[in-house]
Amino acid sequence: MPDPLPKGSRLLHIGPAKTGTTSLQSAFHHSRGIAEEHGVHYAGAGRQPWYAASASLGLSPAVRDRDMKPWEALVAEVQGSGADRVVISSEAFAHADAHAADGILEAFGRDRTRVVITMRPLADMLSSSWWQFVQGGVTIPYDEWLQGVLVDDREGERITKGFWRRSRIDVLAERWADRVGAENVTVISLADRPRDFVVRTFEELTALPSGILVPQEGESNTTLPYPMLELGRHFNEVVKSQGAKGQRRVHVTRMRAFNMVKRHSDLLTDMTRIDTPAWAVEEAGKIAAEMNDRVRALGVNVIGDLDALTRPSRTAPESVAPAPTSVPIEDAAAVMYFTMLATEGRTRLNMTREFEKRQARQALRRAQNAPPRPEDLGGRELVRLLGSRVKRRITRR
Repeated sequence: MPDPLPKGSRLLHIGPAKTGTTSLQSAFHHSRGIAEEHGVHYAGAGRQPWYAASASLGLSPAVRDRDMKPWEALVAEVQGSGADRVVISSEAFAHADAHAADGILEAFGRDRTRVVITMRPLADMLSSSWWQFVQGGVTIPYDEWLQGVLVDDREGERITKGFWRRSRIDVLAERWADRVGAENVTVISLADRPRDFVVRTFEELTALPSGILVPQEGESNTTLPYPMLELGRHFNEVVKSQGAKGQRRVHVTRMRAFNMVKRHSDLLTDMTRIDTPAWAVEEAGKIAAEMNDRVRALGVNVIGDLDALTRPSRTAPESVAPAPTSVPIEDAAAVMYFTMLATEGRTRLNMTREFEKRQARQALRRAQNAPPRPEDLGGRELVRLLGSRVKRRITRR
């Protein structure tokens, strides 16, 4: 196991996604109090500082303007911490280009930052990564997506940029090693290791007592059964056929609904798993071996077995199973229920925001001694205002 990082270090965990990040972040989030008592500060208020990390990408001129306030707040929190070690973890950092990486390191302290990259076997990440793209609106079937990622566009230059940008650990390691030194970059291979290996490793890196970090049940980012994945993909096809109107609202509702299904997968009856076919596993193994060679050549720190990243965790079938064409009525009912909850939650949030804006406009007009406007009033107030106006008109006549 590794030696603890020096006191004063900022451990920057950049993911990438689908490498045990959710479990690790959950463990830190729910143990932040006791971790603080042992000299470790977990940055951010939630499970991970996603919005702040995403905003940091705006440090690059290649990224369009972003609201930098969340990022500035995170930087202030890190800089103001008096803990022995600070942990900042978000998969969004894996998307940082050279300019953004420089800005991130300058903000956290280049000489104090230690970059950590986690990795699972590439073959194991394929199905879950496809599902992430489906949640984002992709309509490509799994077998076609595999062909694009592993054969047609394996350099990620055209259709699969997002996947390779976050999955090429050799490119990630090189980018950050060029900026902090290879000795300050660590790659952790999770292949052929127990489920708690990643949290135990981070305990070692931060000098936390073993067992302090405990992932919360139901917060791991597991992939849904194949019928649910196909249901989501077909849903995307329907949305796409209706044009662009309301796409953002639909996207948020879809994400929330399926995340709820994931947390309550015990309600599902068809748990058929999606499998990656042998040809794709073989191609993924070749690419993983190439990445391993480059990682070793960089001279970064390695924890775990790099060679195991070339092998899948389970035997692959010869071909992709035929895509499901139906889901049990019980499962469809569960999806309908959670979609209703997701829509209800978003509607309630929008109503709350609109109410707050209306209250602010009313307060401003009162301060200016200006009469209220109909669009700034609630139902009862609006009725009173309209009634008084009608009464004045009748009186004038």
